[in-house]
Amino acid sequence: MGKHCQLVMGPAGSGKSTYCRVMQEHGRQLGRTIHVLNMDPACEEFKYQASGDIRELITVDEVLDEQLLGPNGGLVYAMEYMLENNVWLEDQIDDFADDFIIMDLPGQIELFTHIQILPKMIQTLQSQGYIVGGVYLMDSSIVLADVNKYIASTISCLSAMMLLEIPHVNILSKMDLTKRFAPIDEITEYLTCDWERLLADPRRQAEIPPRLFSLTASIGHLLDQFPLVSYHPLDVTDLNSVSSAFSLVDRILQYEDEDEGREVKEREEQEQEDDE
Repeated sequence: MGKHCQLVMGPAGSGKSTYCRVMQEHGRQLGRTIHVLNMDPACEEFKYQASGDIRELITVDEVLDEQLLGPNGGLVYAMEYMLENNVWLEDQIDDFADDFIIMDLPGQIELFTHIQILPKMIQTLQSQGYIVGGVYLMDSSIVLADVNKYIASTISCLSAMMLLEIPHVNILSKMDLTKRFAPIDEITEYLTCDWERLLADPRRQAEIPPRLFSLTASIGHLLDQFPLVSYHPLDVTDLNSVSSAFSLVDRILQYEDEDEGREVKEREEQEQEDDE
C-alpha cells in the first residue's frame, strides 16, 4: 500500500486535534489503520488514540524551566531538539511501514515561515519513503465572520503551500457551528477565493476600514495572481462531509491511485497464473 503521511497544520483552536480524531475514527470504520502522532510538545490533552507523542521526548514545560525561554521560544527549542534527535522521529515512523500516519502539529506559524523545522521534518519523512501532504485548517466561525481575517488566513495558507512545496488541502473547519448563518451554497466565493465578488459585496466592504480598503483590494488582487488557494468545508457532525474530506486527502496523497494500481497488478498476476 505504501507509506503516506499528512501534516495537520493551522492556528491554535482551529480544530486540528478534532480533525485528527474524526479522520482516525472514519478510517477505522472503513477498515483502515490510521496512526496519529502528537507533535505538539505543549499539548495538554487530545481525544484521539495516539500512536506516538513528542512529549515522551520533550515538553515545553521542561524547556521553560531549564532554558528560561518564553512559550513560543520554548516550542521552537523543543521542535529543534526533536529534529536534532532525529532517531526518535525515525523510530516513530518506522513502526508503520504500510499504514497511514497523521501528524498533529503545533499551531505556531513560525514553524513554517522563518525557520526550517517543518521542511526538515518533511525531508526526514520523504527519506523514509513517505508520500507527504499538508492539511491546513482554518476556523470558519472566525474567517467567515470578517473578510479581513479571511484575507489574513488565506495569506497564511498560501505561505504554507509555497514554503513546504508538498500536496496541500485547505479546510474550513467547524462548519457545524457556522452552517446556520453561512450555508455552504452561500459561501462559494469564500471556498474558491473569488476576490472580485468578495470585495464587490457591500457587506464585506463595510467590514474593511475605509483607509485600508485600497490596501486590502491590492492584497486581494495579488492573491489572484497566485490562484493556488481554495477551501474545502468540513462539518465533523456530517458523515458525508467527513467522507468527502477524507477522500480528498486520499487523492492528494495518491492513496487511491496506489490502491488501484496494486489491484490491477494483482489481477494481472492472477490472470498470468491462470494462463500457465
